[in-house]
Amino acid sequence: MPQRGILIVSMRPVHLTVFMLAAGWPSLLAANNVAPGPYECWFYNTPQPLKNFTLKDSKYIDASGVVGLVTVAGKTLKFKGGALDGRTGIYNGGHPPTVSFYNADGEEVLLCQRGPWNKPPKQ
Repeated sequence: MPQRGILIVSMRPVHLTVFMLAAGWPSLLAANNVAPGPYECWFYNTPQPLKNFTLKDSKYIDASGVVGLVTVAGKTLKFKGGALDGRTGIYNGGHPPTVSFYNADGEEVLLCQRGPWNKPPKQ
């Protein structure tokens, strides 16, 4: 008989994979598959460190540490508050995941990448 407080997990490959994803990436599953964590932004080949941000649940933290809100609808991210207030980003997914920002002419003016130097957020 199992003791209290011990979690028993099926070791079938599918169950184990789902458990590992749910344990390590709860925001990823909850936020329309938008990967949480820090994003580093670039304008072509020039880093834009003042535009960097971190996604966490329905919030984001800009490079200055100001907390704002982010709403996700499909691949569209709308930022409110902080350095990205009023901006709309398009989540591109991929490996590594990226978020693109476009100007009124439809040109990509900012690409923010969650690169391999980033680690999943601590729970």
